[in-house]
Amino acid sequence: MSAPENEEDKSLSKLLIEELKTNFPEHPIEGRSIVLKDPLDIVELFNVTNEILFEHRNYLIEVFISTGYPNTRVAWFLSLPNFKQNLRLFQIRQAKFSKTKKPEKIYINVDTLNPNAINIFNDLNISNGSSEFFMPDTLKPFYEKATLVAATNDISCLILGENGTGKENLAKFIHKSSQRKSKPFIAVNCAAFTDELLRSELFGYEKGAFTGADKLTKGVFEESDGGTIFLDEIGDISPKMQVSLLRVLQEKRIQRVGRSNDIMIDVRVIAATNKELEEMCETERFRWDLFLDLQPLQ
Repeated sequence: MSAPENEEDKSLSKLLIEELKTNFPEHPIEGRSIVLKDPLDIVELFNVTNEILFEHRNYLIEVFISTGYPNTRVAWFLSLPNFKQNLRLFQIRQAKFSKTKKPEKIYINVDTLNPNAINIFNDLNISNGSSEFFMPDTLKPFYEKATLVAATNDISCLILGENGTGKENLAKFIHKSSQRKSKPFIAVNCAAFTDELLRSELFGYEKGAFTGADKLTKGVFEESDGGTIFLDEIGDISPKMQVSLLRVLQEKRIQRVGRSNDIMIDVRVIAATNKELEEMCETERFRWDLFLDLQPLQ
C-alpha cells in the first residue's frame, strides 16, 4: 500500500501470497494496488485504510503489515480501534529463528502501543473533523471541558500537563471546534526565544526599531488575527513578558516594537506548560492575575 516496494517487501509479499494459497486453496486471493499522493502522509494513509476496512466491515479481517514505511504501520494501528471486533493485525517479517522460509506472524495489541500514538490519533480526528472515532476514556473528560471552552469565542485557556501528553493537540481541538476554525492557528514555543526575541515574535516590529529591522514585520498576534495562538511553555516567560501578555489578554491590543500606537487584535490565547504554575505564583515567579486570566483547564 506504500510507494514502490523494496526488495524485502516484495519478498515478503510473495511469501505471504504463497502461504495464503497453501492454507486457503478454496479462497480466491485478490491483489489490490493503491496509489497514494504521499506515502508519508499519515492522514491520507489513515483515510485509505479506513475505507478498505469499512468496505469489508462484515468480515473477520486479518491484516498482515509488512515492513514498508513506519507511517503505514501507524495508520493501520490507528484504524484498529474503529473495527476492533473483526480486525486483527499481524506484523510480518522474515523468519529469523526457523529454517523455514515462511514469514513469521507477530500479533499486535493496540492497547499496549506507545501513548504518542494516541496523540497522533487525536490529531487525525481533528484533521478529519470527526467525533465518531475511538477515544480512550482517560482523555474524554479533558475533551469535554475543551468543548465547553471552544463554544465560547473569546475565553482564554491554560492547559497543564507533562511533556508528550498532547497539549497542542488539545489546543488544536479547541480551535477546530470553535467559530475561529477558518482562521489561523499558530503555535509558539516560548522557551525557544530570549525575552526580546519573543517580544518581536509575538508583537512584531517597525522598520528601524533595532539593528537588522530593515522592514515592518507583523508578529504572531497580527498574523493570527481572528484565530488562535497557542503559547507553549508559558511558564518560562519573564516577569516583564508576563505583564505584556496580561495587557494583551485584558485590553485586546498590542504594540509593535518601535511603535507608539496600539493595534487592536481579535485572538484567542491558549497557553500550556508542564510547570507547577500555582507554586510559581506562591513564590512570585508567575503572576496570579495572568494565571487566573488564562482559565486553567486541568
